[in-house]
Amino acid sequence: MAKRPFAATLGAGLLAFALAIARADTEEDPLFDRLDADMDGFLSRTEAARDKELAQRFERLDLNRDGRLDKLEFEAQKEERKPAPQPTPD
Repeated sequence: MAKRPFAATLGAGLLAFALAIARADTEEDPLFDRLDADMDGFLSRTEAARDKELAQRFERLDLNRDGRLDKLEFEAQKEERKPAPQPTPD
């Protein structure tokens, strides 16, 4: 009988996790939305050119080489822009 509460708890946890992932995928990104002039959910090379740093990284970020960036590819450039952590003095 102890298996049922465990299974129910596990199932609820997995459902909550799946919903959190789905929400993260659909969260708005103001910069992406501003650059996505035709609102198709992708950034073309022309749209990306409006941001100098993004334009310079476009080739490297376009992982599937389709000539446009989706939100996941765009998120990768945000990670690249984060400053490196500074070492703490001992």
